[in-house]
Amino acid sequence: MTSCQVQGASSESIMMDRFSDLPDEIGHHIISFLSDSLRNLIQVGAVSKRCRKLYLSVPSIIIDASSVADCTKLRVRLLNSWDRYLFHRGNNKIERLSIYWVFRTSWEAKISDEYFRVTTWIQNAVRCNVEVLHLDLNQYDLRMTVVLPSCIFLCRSLRTLSVNLYMGKIQSPNLSFSSNLHYLKLKYVRLKDDGIFKWISYSCKCIKELHLEKVIGIKDIKIESSSLESFSLLLPFQNYELWDLSISAEKLEDICIYWQFDSRRDSKFHLLPRIRSLNLFAPKLKKFKWSGNFLNHHHLGNLMCLEEADIFLMPDLDDSSNLFEVLCSICMVKVLTLNEETTKVRTNALQTMKSFYVAIWHVTANTIW
Repeated sequence: MTSCQVQGASSESIMMDRFSDLPDEIGHHIISFLSDSLRNLIQVGAVSKRCRKLYLSVPSIIIDASSVADCTKLRVRLLNSWDRYLFHRGNNKIERLSIYWVFRTSWEAKISDEYFRVTTWIQNAVRCNVEVLHLDLNQYDLRMTVVLPSCIFLCRSLRTLSVNLYMGKIQSPNLSFSSNLHYLKLKYVRLKDDGIFKWISYSCKCIKELHLEKVIGIKDIKIESSSLESFSLLLPFQNYELWDLSISAEKLEDICIYWQFDSRRDSKFHLLPRIRSLNLFAPKLKKFKWSGNFLNHHHLGNLMCLEEADIFLMPDLDDSSNLFEVLCSICMVKVLTLNEETTKVRTNALQTMKSFYVAIWHVTANTIW
């Protein structure tokens, strides 16, 4: 062996030793820049035993098939690759799992197989004590409905859950189990009943943020929480399902509501017009944004800590009494923002508010959201 070869081998061993001596946290951080591609992870794992150990224990996993074409061979290859990878990981902890999957094929048997495998991956993450779970599962207008596995709600390690099911279903969790969730977001989800909100109220004692976007199938939302700090509700345009929204949260500081409908069309859906109501108990509320329609009943309580309020409502007829009731509840707010439609209800209602600065911005509903 020549001196140059000896020096080259020595340099290579030194570099490998340097990487081998790195703490797992640093090694995982380096590999995390490649974790968005399974192919990259596999290539890293083939470099050395140390790299294989790190690639099989990387804490964050992203499974993205949203851009995979409707090609049976490609999709089967991808499914098999992730199956093998998760099998070889064993019980190594998964801190974060993100799945972006589109069920494209029109062959029912293939759809069932894909759904079974994706569900198995989720169950695997639960078994490996996942802490952050993001699921974006699209059935692509096929004759199927994605149902979220119930084991997710039994995961004690889970802290953050974000779900987009494109109108897939969520079964109501068992009230007897105590969850450690801090953050929950449901988007394009179909609920069978209000069981999920009872579960949040009775079993989620640590939850701090709750966000509901385009959630359908619910008549009443009632939430009681001693830990909730932020809440948002963005209903589908012209929502006729929800009747009552009631929130009791002593630590709630930020709330955002978009609830729009046309009450004149109620007769097309029911014989009698619906009675819609909003009830809040949030003594520490600081930011309040409400867009949509005036309701039949409002009870906002005394919001003594309110700093900012954005009221963007679209009155049907003469809603001056409703507006006055709302303004009385937020009379201690420092900055109030109203849209033009709200101010037209009755501008003299503002004359009763003497103790704070009112900023009126003339904007349209299109500029709000």
